[in-house]
Amino acid sequence: MPGTAIIFVDMQYDFTRSGGACYAPRSSVRFVRDHLIPYIKRADVPALQIVSDYRQPRPGDPRDCCRPVEWGYTSEIPKEILSGPDLIKCMNSPIWTREGIGDAGKHPGLPYQDPATFDVWIDENLSMKGIGTIILSGLTLDACVLCAAQELSFRGFTVLTLEEGTDVRSGRLEDRTRMLRTPPFSHWSGTISFAGLRELFD
Repeated sequence: MPGTAIIFVDMQYDFTRSGGACYAPRSSVRFVRDHLIPYIKRADVPALQIVSDYRQPRPGDPRDCCRPVEWGYTSEIPKEILSGPDLIKCMNSPIWTREGIGDAGKHPGLPYQDPATFDVWIDENLSMKGIGTIILSGLTLDACVLCAAQELSFRGFTVLTLEEGTDVRSGRLEDRTRMLRTPPFSHWSGTISFAGLRELFD
């Protein structure tokens, strides 16, 4: 459907694969790999991704993961299906960046808010291409997907979250279902099923 794109959030090995620093079994990961990615390739759906550089220092979060160049930083999303450059963040919200972000050869600075960089990424890869509706897929509903939904909604996009394509930290389906349909998440995003997504693009 013209005017619609998918944004993947934090589909990196540290979150998605056994042995990852923040791994938990989540059904959405297999769904994205086995069903969503092949569909995007066939249907030529516009897709972008937001990834994380979670090296320390990160005040308020002691985790040190998603280190550039290392295994855990690798994304499940193949570059060939993406229609623009990655946005790299260093906290849950996509407006947070820092010096040296995404560069393994640089010591990362302290996180700071940089909404202007996020706005430029949106303008160049979404707004200027006539995209007004965003479908979110990724990890996790109770952290980074929630923050992405907020920021995109605040900027006037219609935001939908793919039910089969995301999960909460716990990985429990009942937790995912409850969060998708209740505040605060439902303030900033509606939901869409994979069948509904295919109806938009087929």
